[in-house]
Amino acid sequence: MTSIIAWDLDGTIIDTYNLMKETYNSIIASDFDADLSASPWKNIKSAGLNPKSTISRFWEKYRQNVPHLAEVYSNIIDVLQRINQKGISQVIISSLPDKIVESLLFHTEITDIFDITIGGSKRELMKPRPSSIEFCLRQLHGTKNRFIMIGDSDTDQQLAMNAEVHFIAAKWNHRCKLQSHYGCKSPTDILKIIDGILDSAVSIG
Repeated sequence: MTSIIAWDLDGTIIDTYNLMKETYNSIIASDFDADLSASPWKNIKSAGLNPKSTISRFWEKYRQNVPHLAEVYSNIIDVLQRINQKGISQVIISSLPDKIVESLLFHTEITDIFDITIGGSKRELMKPRPSSIEFCLRQLHGTKNRFIMIGDSDTDQQLAMNAEVHFIAAKWNHRCKLQSHYGCKSPTDILKIIDGILDSAVSIG
């Protein structure tokens, strides 16, 4: 059976802190104190703006900012390449709109690493519904005990719980406050944890 690593994108592979701040500053106000753990929809609404008429402008500005503000976390690309060398399938499961996911992957030159990319544009696959992980399992012929989700948010952790798969907290993102059995302060720590999980292939329950 195929072993699968699923990655969240922003805040896990790509540091989008400056990207988000600059976009909020442009669309709302330079002194707006955005809650970066909340969705743009909620932040726009809390600023007193109409999300329906503002959200498309927000994502267009975000997309324009990607080339000069999106940064891959240190050592991540090396880790991704080493996982591929082990013959492990890798996928992206993100809450970001599909076009934003495509833009981030393209400009950071890591698109080809992933076998499947899932964004947040399809409601039926949105986090934390387990359907995104179930889709990957079907497409790649995987099993739950050999599937690992890596992310930085409550939604990522809840997704893993709902799908009954392993979870690793991306604590190299210093804004990640998750409590998890597996937590990595550096991306390079992932490799040893992955080997341990897959070698034992312990059933979750």
